[in-house]
Amino acid sequence: MRSLVSIGVAVLAVLGGCDKQKRGGPGGGGGGGGGKPVEQQLFVLREAVHAHISADRELAPVALVWIAEVTGPRGRAAVVWPAIEGTRVVDNDVVGLAFERTGAGWKPLGRETTLNSDGEARLKELLGEPLQIVWPDGLSVEEAGPFALATMRRFHQALEAGRSSEAVAAAEDFMRLLGPSQVVFDNDGVNILIEARFRNAKSLALTDLRVMGDGTHARASVQIDGKTLEGAVALVRKGTGWALGDVEDME
Repeated sequence: MRSLVSIGVAVLAVLGGCDKQKRGGPGGGGGGGGGKPVEQQLFVLREAVHAHISADRELAPVALVWIAEVTGPRGRAAVVWPAIEGTRVVDNDVVGLAFERTGAGWKPLGRETTLNSDGEARLKELLGEPLQIVWPDGLSVEEAGPFALATMRRFHQALEAGRSSEAVAAAEDFMRLLGPSQVVFDNDGVNILIEARFRNAKSLALTDLRVMGDGTHARASVQIDGKTLEGAVALVRKGTGWALGDVEDME
């Protein structure tokens, strides 16, 4: 598993990251406010994806965490994390499965493509430009911190108890917190969730929302081991809510 960088979740130090070159990308919209389950009607490729991978001996037994769908002039791609087999995390790869419309159905455009570091370029190569991301809305700034800790804990508790469907649901909720540079064009958000270095933090809050010349920012504050860590986090619009982008070091 490659090292974390530019975790984009001031949130995280909470979740544990390092430092990496920053990337941006197009946003998208969807449905749902804080705490609501992922709205599955946004994702029209579920049946096509499951039919496509059913004959794949490696992917067929793996539970998929659905992150987004991306559209372009040539077709539509499902962005997923093939996450869990039985009670173990299989890998940290985020993959794209592209399809083109054929009448009332969908025809695969080749095999799955790994999106771990240059996902935007790979999706543009498959689908053309411009890209549009379809996924559930983000959260309010006030909800984001507590929601991050709660969903991270749910994921690991369910995984440790062997409840894979609950772990998948928690992971899909967690992905709502993250912007394109974290979980569509890269896999930093998946690494954050897997490592969960600070899942036992006492609290996590985002405050002091400000619109500046270079974008929208908030202040992240984490209480852990009797200490308070703080840092600035960039926010990006995700439908009617917010998602977390790049973050400065927490101190």
